[in-house]
Amino acid sequence: MSQHSQPQLLMRLSSLENLNPPVLPEGYKLRLFEESDRATLTHTLKAAFPELLWSEESIGKWLLDDPTVKKVFVIDYEGQVVATASVRYVEHRYPGAGYLHWVGTNPKHQGKKLGMIVSYAVLQAFREDGYPQAVLQTDDFRKSAIAIY
Repeated sequence: MSQHSQPQLLMRLSSLENLNPPVLPEGYKLRLFEESDRATLTHTLKAAFPELLWSEESIGKWLLDDPTVKKVFVIDYEGQVVATASVRYVEHRYPGAGYLHWVGTNPKHQGKKLGMIVSYAVLQAFREDGYPQAVLQTDDFRKSAIAIY
């Protein structure tokens, strides 16, 4: 699978009202990406998506420098990025909907609802930006992504 292959599923959340915020576990911090996070974000994306070829360069090309990506949220544990999700707007393809982008959790930190927490932060950003819906593209084998959504 390459960085540019098409995901198999498109899921749409038709309303961003009445979302229940999950609780962040003790010791974890939700925040926006900082440039000093590049190495540990790369590590987390490599761990979350082992079939893809993530590097610090590709993170710039496919995520951080993409003009459709407006915010990258991370969950920090002891100074390391252990989960991430991004705010993306692709208005020409998904009018009125935010695009939940690159949701990933380091497998060493799974089972703590970090993917759900960071996804909720993105959904809140969509709502604050005036987007009433959200979309997520994923593959059918990514059971955790489907369950979160």
